[in-house]
Amino acid sequence: MSVVQDLLKSPPKDLLNELKQIRERERLLAQERELIERVFEILLENDDSAADLLNDPDFALVPIGPLRSQILRVMKANPERKTWVAKRMHDELSGIGSRATVDNVRTTMRRMAANKELIQPDPTMKLRFALPPKQRAKQGR
Repeated sequence: MSVVQDLLKSPPKDLLNELKQIRERERLLAQERELIERVFEILLENDDSAADLLNDPDFALVPIGPLRSQILRVMKANPERKTWVAKRMHDELSGIGSRATVDNVRTTMRRMAANKELIQPDPTMKLRFALPPKQRAKQGR
């Protein structure tokens, strides 16, 4: 029998109780995740080995740390994509669990370009961003 058939045979009260238990487990899991993220962010500020982990390909796409770092890690993890727009970056970040808004991403990418952390390869297209040539070379390692 399929799972759906089994569920259809269950009394409605049992289904509601199961749903209630699942939601409680989800809530507790979300709290645990948030706590671990916060502790890791504290470690990032004080422990170089924690920061080094984020350069490990197995952990590169974990939405932890400053938004700038998250953006750079996504760009480095996707070398086939030469340029990025804020909306596409937001979609990628959301896909890995980041809660940044598209406006946060756009503003951060503009500031990163102003600080030369990113470049705008085509001056006529102000909303496209890329890694600077030096960082693109490091990507290929």
